[in-house]
Amino acid sequence: MESIKITIGSVSINLFDEKGKLNSGIRDLNIWPFYSIDSRLGCMKEYFGVSKNRSQGNKINMNTLFSKIYIQIEDFSLPMFYTPRTNEDMGNNERDAQDKIKLIDAQVDNRDLAMLKKYLHKNPLQDLSEHEKDILFKCREHYQTLPSGLPLFLRSVRWNRPVQVNEVYKMLKHWAPMDPEDAICLLDAKFPDDRVRAYAVNQISKLSDDKVALYMIQFTQAILYEEQHLSPLAETLIEKAVKNPCIVGHSFFWALKSNLHMKPSYERYSILLEQFLLLCGKFKSELNIQYKVNNILAQVSQKICHMKKVQQIPWDRIKPAARILLAKARKHLPLLWTFTSDPKVVINGFEYEKFTFFTSKKVPLKITGFNQQPGGEKYVTLFKNGDDLRQDILTMQMLYLMDKIWLDNELDM
Repeated sequence: MESIKITIGSVSINLFDEKGKLNSGIRDLNIWPFYSIDSRLGCMKEYFGVSKNRSQGNKINMNTLFSKIYIQIEDFSLPMFYTPRTNEDMGNNERDAQDKIKLIDAQVDNRDLAMLKKYLHKNPLQDLSEHEKDILFKCREHYQTLPSGLPLFLRSVRWNRPVQVNEVYKMLKHWAPMDPEDAICLLDAKFPDDRVRAYAVNQISKLSDDKVALYMIQFTQAILYEEQHLSPLAETLIEKAVKNPCIVGHSFFWALKSNLHMKPSYERYSILLEQFLLLCGKFKSELNIQYKVNNILAQVSQKICHMKKVQQIPWDRIKPAARILLAKARKHLPLLWTFTSDPKVVINGFEYEKFTFFTSKKVPLKITGFNQQPGGEKYVTLFKNGDDLRQDILTMQMLYLMDKIWLDNELDM
């Protein structure tokens, strides 16, 4: 009988801490139960459980049902710190010397340039061969005026070779600046170098608040690739969120809040949410109202699902009962509120006759609200409970971007 491999636990640790000091001596590490470490996630090191409220009181009870493993890293009489190698250190070993001859000081001929022209149009999702990496690195100065060529150059680098890494740092200073939207790709997990990510964050900081909110799902995913909780990317997003809470802060809060159920991201997202809520002032009350609205609508959705799946009530009989449920739920809402789908539109009531739902698995609710603004159009929104909306968000993002491209080219589609 063929055996089945099962992961019963995993854990990882950085050799150097956030201050560059070597983690030496005996280390006790908390193991992720039945999880495989995702090496791309900088936040997935040790497992500290997920906090849960106790049944009595407001104290927090941390889940401690996990195992530990003890390892010993070589200890030294003096603290050891990480430091990048300088140019004076290069050439002290054979591999560094080969890199310097083959890639740094090598002459570029016409054949190399012909191959470079071909590689510049290579599919960015395809891996580079070793030969392609050599050509792209050797010819770097011949396409440094192309902003879109920077990600390709970075992919050609062997990041465990100090000679090549030092050359990257030089080229970053002279490369043609990337467009802020194009620089988002440099926040991917395949570019873990701190200076490269700092360059990307510097470019992204030039985006308008509307654009930052639009790409928030990508930014919050990129946060997970950072080594530390408070990274330049996280600090930039928090700063923009505090300065413009209605646009950036709203999307930042809900992008993090919606993923707190995921164990690998729980600790990091919780810390960043706490930082934002401490700084956002009165906007907290607005978020609290939206949170309350979501919970009440989720209860309505759950009751509708219960009527159909458990009580076996036909859909045509559920609809009037659902409208009564929504009317009862209205009594628990404030006089004015906003939906998470658009915080700019203030709602003062529901149009119960227009309230309906779809008969798909999650039973999405179609809700029509009265606009508080005199003469304002009624606001229609779709509420889905218990579903992963990331694909929906990406679809809406793509539609918005395509519409913008068409409008920029005077095509009103």
